[in-house]
Amino acid sequence: MKIYLRAITLFVFYFSSLAVYAEQTLSSYEKALQLQIKGELKAAKISVKNSLQKNPRFLPARLLLGELLLASGQPQSAEKELTIALGLKADSSIVVIPLVKAKLFLYKYQAALSLLNQYPQLGREKGYYLLQGNAYKALRKYELAERSYQQSEFLHGETGALLIARADLLLKQNQLVKAEGMIDKALAIDISSQSAQMLKAEVLKKDADFASAFELYGRILQTDPNNKQALFASAVILLEQDKLSQALAYVMTLREFYPHDPYAKLLHSSVIALKGDKRQASNLLRDIQQQFLNLNDEQKENREVLLLSATVDYINGNYQQARQLFTKYLDSFGENLVARRHLASLAVKENNLLLAQQHIDKAISLSSNDVEVHLLGIHIYQKQESPLKYFTFVESAYQKFKDNSLVRDQYINALILLGRNEEAVAELAKVTGEGVLASQVLLGYLQLQNNKFKEAKSTTQHLLNTAPNKVEVLQLAGELSLKFGQAGDAETFFKQALSLDAMFRPALLSLAGMSLNINNTDKTIDYYQQLLTLYPNDAISLQLYANLAIKLQQPFLAIKLLSEIKAEQPQYAASQRALLALYLQTNQLVRAEEILVKLERRFSFDQQLLLAKSKLLAKQGNILLAAKTLKILFGLVYDDPLKIERIAALQIDLPDLPSAEKSIERLSQLTQGEVNSYIVARYALSNRDLNKAETIINKQQKKDIHSTAWVELNIHLLIAQNKLNEASLALELLYTDSKQRSHLQLLAQLYNQQGQKNKLSQLFASWLGEQPNDAWAVAQFSKLASDGGDIHKAINILESYPRIDQQALFLNNLANLYQEMDINKAISYAKKAYQLAGQLAAINDTLGWLLVQNNKAEQGLPYIRESIARDASNTNYLYHLAYTLVVLKRFDSAKDAFNLADKIAPDHHLNSIVNKMLINM
Repeated sequence: MKIYLRAITLFVFYFSSLAVYAEQTLSSYEKALQLQIKGELKAAKISVKNSLQKNPRFLPARLLLGELLLASGQPQSAEKELTIALGLKADSSIVVIPLVKAKLFLYKYQAALSLLNQYPQLGREKGYYLLQGNAYKALRKYELAERSYQQSEFLHGETGALLIARADLLLKQNQLVKAEGMIDKALAIDISSQSAQMLKAEVLKKDADFASAFELYGRILQTDPNNKQALFASAVILLEQDKLSQALAYVMTLREFYPHDPYAKLLHSSVIALKGDKRQASNLLRDIQQQFLNLNDEQKENREVLLLSATVDYINGNYQQARQLFTKYLDSFGENLVARRHLASLAVKENNLLLAQQHIDKAISLSSNDVEVHLLGIHIYQKQESPLKYFTFVESAYQKFKDNSLVRDQYINALILLGRNEEAVAELAKVTGEGVLASQVLLGYLQLQNNKFKEAKSTTQHLLNTAPNKVEVLQLAGELSLKFGQAGDAETFFKQALSLDAMFRPALLSLAGMSLNINNTDKTIDYYQQLLTLYPNDAISLQLYANLAIKLQQPFLAIKLLSEIKAEQPQYAASQRALLALYLQTNQLVRAEEILVKLERRFSFDQQLLLAKSKLLAKQGNILLAAKTLKILFGLVYDDPLKIERIAALQIDLPDLPSAEKSIERLSQLTQGEVNSYIVARYALSNRDLNKAETIINKQQKKDIHSTAWVELNIHLLIAQNKLNEASLALELLYTDSKQRSHLQLLAQLYNQQGQKNKLSQLFASWLGEQPNDAWAVAQFSKLASDGGDIHKAINILESYPRIDQQALFLNNLANLYQEMDINKAISYAKKAYQLAGQLAAINDTLGWLLVQNNKAEQGLPYIRESIARDASNTNYLYHLAYTLVVLKRFDSAKDAFNLADKIAPDHHLNSIVNKMLINM
């Protein structure tokens, strides 16, 4: 009893602490907002930093700090904070544009462009094409810059900022007359515009009217003494006129305000060099060299910096940029071992083994004594060439690097692959000291991998006799037992290994795999959870557990697990592909698009990605682009009938029937007219040629009366003929035999269409009696009860779900269902949901709104703000914010939130309520 009471006390303390914590965080954050409105940016920064010290993951504070830093002229710090906010899943419409601005301030033009290209859905945002044009302009891609500016004008009209950007573009192209016309237009809109005045001074400089230009810069500095461009330009004019002392005065002011700016350092170096201080000038140049990584490609003309930039990009996973820089280096400066080695690695990552081999062969010709190059070459040859060529390459490497254990292991593997086991054993026998046991274990595994079971058994038995208490030996014995189908012996060996080392990861993974193979789901999950407790970042465990979650129809758990796999881990690319499929399945289309864009940059014209892209576009309602994507894919697989058949099926799904017809025609050519009749029938059905479809279906069903596929197609035919009752009867028989989930879903759809709610309810109840872990069925059954007004039943269905404590969205639904019945219980469920998935906007909003409804508006406000930081255009969240701010008597902020919500959704049920509250304030 004491333990139980202590647990309750701790639980209450945790959530009461959480509430106080939230209030403290909110207090500092709300104070920062008020200070920002008053223009007190320095004080606002201090306050918002206090908020983040108390809660580093409070996303609204992170976004506000980035915004304040950018406004204060601290782009490097702003970039850091906004990048963190993006990583915390901030709404892209809030964070991307300011982050791009920060990158442009830091001369990271290509990075800014890449970021914009990752979020094409932001194209209608006011700054998107203007910033894109500025980035292109900085990279001297003037034609592309003008196109972006034209797009900006088309969407948002001729703004002052756009006129200034275009004038600058014209200046860079030496079109002074046109540029001056643009500048005058900008000044007509805002005569005090410093940017326009700066460009005007630039025109004067180009016309050699230095006196007028210097005077204009002086006027700018009178109103803005810290203006970097004006200080810089004034110093340059004085420098060109040999007024070195005056120029140095401006430079020192510039350095005082901007001590780390590389251009200011370069100008300072030039001035003091002319004044005779060569030593200090040289020191400044060396200092600048250290900062080259922050400059754009045009500024990185030093060959060492270019190579280093490419290597850093490679290490950070910016593979496309790395490839471009390595290739540029080879084109500009000739052959280089490092560049070739990394280009070979990049080709391997993209599965372009032929190109990888070309790069590695070139690398070896440059340096035949680099072991890293040979190890990479071994990997490439193993995948690309015949076993004999692979062995020849490995043998050559082994002759050079006999003392390298990795090369030796590959050589032994190659020997075993060719059946030269005696030589492999002889090589292993050469290992002395502590390496003997490891080599013998390796030999056993290599024999297993190469299906040399008799030899593997002999090796393993010898090891068991000589080292029976070594976990590695017990693991090998377990793996060998599995190969011989002796599951009981294998389990004994694995558990014996764990008795010696409870944290031995291979044994835990093997036991999890065994449990999975016999469909012991609970035990498998226990092993995976045990692994992740011991090894939270273990990519293999995360991936395997995610695969199981997908099998168990728990996509959100799978998403959570796969999201934990880091970019530097080998499983990352596969996990991103799986996440893409899961986001498509759960209709999280924005996140699906974000991942797709990233993957497309690494894997151009990847067939699986093109398939996924077509599905995403179809879900987004962009049928034309989805069809176009499938046409591109059709061209890539033009001679592969199986893949064309799959494309035809997807084209029928869209439906893009003209393209499907062409695909079927191509299939006919490839198969000499023997096109899969199932595809032909599906096409006829979609094309409303019901008689033809019926003829084919009847014919095929007579040939194979047990074919599920043709029974399914016949049901779809009956639905198309509006024979819903016949379709239901046929599907009921099919479902009774198959118990397949797809049949359940279609039957549920038919019952729903016919308004047969009782049958639908019985269907779900029966299914969940046998498949209680089916999250989709639980969600549908609960919604059915809720829509029918039976809230208690809806609650009971969700609470009966066996893994309710792992399903954040179900907990969130329970919180909403309990809202009118038991507000405290509703809040309890909302907090549990928040613990599981605090990164989801809907879950933040539910918890925040429930707290507000329970007269705890101060506690609820940070969660509502968090929901808006993650989904800025959701009108529910905006109305909840407006309502909460009115309750807290923060009327000005409430009006702003209400006006934005009212503009988007004036018919919302809270509109009149909040409006009356504001009128009566």
